[in-house]
Amino acid sequence: MATIKHQCPHCGVKDIALVVLAWTIGDHTKAFAHLRCPRCQFPSAARITSWVYIRAPIPTQANQLLNFSGDPTASGWTVIGFWPAVPSPRMPELLPPAVVHAYRQAEQTYFPEGNEDASGTMYRKALDVGLKLIEPALTGTLGAKIKCLTKTGKLTAELAAWADQVREIGNEAAHDADPLTRDELTALRSFTEMVLTYLFTLPNMVRKRRGVALLYGPVDPAP
Repeated sequence: MATIKHQCPHCGVKDIALVVLAWTIGDHTKAFAHLRCPRCQFPSAARITSWVYIRAPIPTQANQLLNFSGDPTASGWTVIGFWPAVPSPRMPELLPPAVVHAYRQAEQTYFPEGNEDASGTMYRKALDVGLKLIEPALTGTLGAKIKCLTKTGKLTAELAAWADQVREIGNEAAHDADPLTRDELTALRSFTEMVLTYLFTLPNMVRKRRGVALLYGPVDPAP
């Protein structure tokens, strides 16, 4: 059985041996592998090439893949294209370094599935750090801090209403007792991204365009 070691773009597991279900041969140096993840069972595809065999006679070296056993990338072949693309970390631009430090860790643990509690902890920390930069005197839960910033006009009423729908914001007492589900983590991720975009990215984009100092700079690059 042929396999290709790669990160699954669906479940996010890195260096997993994706099973080759079929080959589509291009020319004697290129082929397409139709793949299935043994963990989540979702499909993907890879385009591979081998410059080592570029002068190979007919029958072509690519045709030999039809009966190949093992990973061809360990035998001179290289992945030059992959579908769908593997998700990359997603982070708002122009965030303060302290917020980036926590947010980057949240994104790095968002994939693969199974790290929900660890990832959720870092999204909450990124939010908490950001809120304290805006108003250092804030105390209480994240939900209480968000409501306070809403009253002072630093956050919108819509964001405050959204916060009430995100379990990890409005019900922090449940953290230790109840594991975070994938849907709850996704909701927390989206909410965190939107709040930090509103507090830092949008104001800093305006400041950058005007040529004035950024809020809480210097700013770290996104991952």
